[in-house]
Amino acid sequence: MAGDVVLHSRFPEIIANSEARAKAVVEKITLDIEAAAKARLVEHHSIESGALLNSGEHAIEGFSGEVGFGTDHSHFIEFGTGERGDASDFPGKPDDITYSPDWKGMAARPYLIPSVEEMREPFEVAVGGLYG
Repeated sequence: MAGDVVLHSRFPEIIANSEARAKAVVEKITLDIEAAAKARLVEHHSIESGALLNSGEHAIEGFSGEVGFGTDHSHFIEFGTGERGDASDFPGKPDDITYSPDWKGMAARPYLIPSVEEMREPFEVAVGGLYG
C-alpha cells in the first residue's frame, strides 16, 4: 500500500555481531591472562626445569575462558608454603588456605591470580564497550 511504513528489525544482526565480539573479548583476555602469568613466573625466577611454565594452557569455549598450570607444584608457587606462605599477602589470595605452622616453607610467588586481577578492568571495559 502506498504510504505504508515497513520496519525491519536489525536485532538478529546486532545480537549476532555482539556475540562474535563478546567471544573475541573472552579469547583475547584469556590469552592475555596466560601470557601475563607466564611473564610473572619468569619475573619471579620461578623457573627451574621449565615444567611449570610449559604446563600453562588455556581453553576457550563460547563465552568462557580458562587458564591453568598443570604441575604438582603450581599451587605451592602461587600460594607459598609453611610460615612464609602464610605471611604472604597479595590481592585475590583466598582466605581458606591452611599452612603448616611448624616449618618456614617458602613465600608465595603469585602468578595466576594477579594476572586475572590485572585483566579484570580491561575485560569489564571491553564488555561494556560491546553495548555502549
